[in-house]
Amino acid sequence: METKRYSPLCSAALAALCCILLTAVLLGGAAFVFPGAFTKKAPDLSGARGDRSDPAAPVKKGEGSADRTSASLLGRMLADGREISGVYVATVWNLNYPEKQGMSDEELITELDGVISVCRKAKLNTVVFQVRPMADAFYRSKIFPSSAFITGTQGQAPGIDVLDELILRAHANDIAVVAWVNPLRAAKGGLDGLSPANPAAIHPEYTAAYGGTVWFDPGLPEVRELVARGCAEIAANYEVDGILFDDYFYPYPKDGESFDDAASYVRYGGGASLADWRRENVNSLVRESYEAVKAADPDCLFGIAPFGIWANDDGVNGGSDTRGLDAYSEIYCDALAWVKGGYVDFLAPQIYWDLGHRSAPYATVARWWADKLADTGVALLSSNAAYKIAEWSDPGELSNQVAFDRECGGYSGCLFYSYAAFKDDLNGVVDAMADLFSADGK
Repeated sequence: METKRYSPLCSAALAALCCILLTAVLLGGAAFVFPGAFTKKAPDLSGARGDRSDPAAPVKKGEGSADRTSASLLGRMLADGREISGVYVATVWNLNYPEKQGMSDEELITELDGVISVCRKAKLNTVVFQVRPMADAFYRSKIFPSSAFITGTQGQAPGIDVLDELILRAHANDIAVVAWVNPLRAAKGGLDGLSPANPAAIHPEYTAAYGGTVWFDPGLPEVRELVARGCAEIAANYEVDGILFDDYFYPYPKDGESFDDAASYVRYGGGASLADWRRENVNSLVRESYEAVKAADPDCLFGIAPFGIWANDDGVNGGSDTRGLDAYSEIYCDALAWVKGGYVDFLAPQIYWDLGHRSAPYATVARWWADKLADTGVALLSSNAAYKIAEWSDPGELSNQVAFDRECGGYSGCLFYSYAAFKDDLNGVVDAMADLFSADGK
């Protein structure tokens, strides 16, 4: 048999090819040699997303959660006229989640599955999940340390990414996720025990103690930038449908105490009264946070759940016919300025009184908000006190409030505080709300 011979040129080419192949394999290049040899695994619902070797590494959009193809789920609901029915899940002090600190990853996921299950039973289509209760994080962050309310130690992250696991499960069930941020609460008691990576520990000069709690001072531009950057991080790295601030800006008043922002007032007050300066600080915080979120993800909605009474009517200010603490003068929040300025997509005022309340009847407050937000383009949701069900004399109070919102007009839905009432099914609230909110959101 004749032996096949190659020309010197062919032999040299063959030798060079063999060298290339051998080098690629030695460098771990099997996928390079055979491009189709390895394919991306399907998302694992039971595990964390992103770089597990670095618990602080933010998850990139699309790594775990379903990719967003257009507006956020919440945005689409509002655009389509679907009634929003949501629930607040509080994580501070382990009020709603997790049940206790130090739970295993499997237990944490089981509790998230429970949240989704309850929402499905009650026909709730939105979860407002507290992701930053106290200058900490229930998500992977380069800015704030992992929350002690998860593992028991601030800065010690669990093996899973709680927020990403929630988003994955919620979106699979057509449930929107709003990331709830407490913007200015830094620590309880003092700065001792904080993670060295906590911004309050790094910059104690950003803080002031008041009422047994340490707060960031919104009068400092650095604080406002910190809060806005933290919001942008969430919007950029997670498929959240919205970001929401609660009602805690300047702390609620306590007898005999004062918030020590004298130094920042002297430096930045510019001749304004203390009250006007503080309100403008909050306005700036809201505006900067809104702009940061939109720069990170234009589809992510930004909203606030302000205290229910903007201001009591004094005959000239246009306030509500109520008598009680008001946000405008006591905690320096001017929600109408945020609406006028165009830096909120939605408001969800906390109207936590019953229909028969003497100082602030639910109907009076709800109608006032509907009138003020009419034709502004800002969506209006009510925040309702499900936690008070057991103490209200009328067992149908919560259902009646929803019915009033619908009859009043101007409302796009409601958010119930809090999840505990639904988890414990207080006074049959799960079936009661399921009767109100059918599959099509009406």
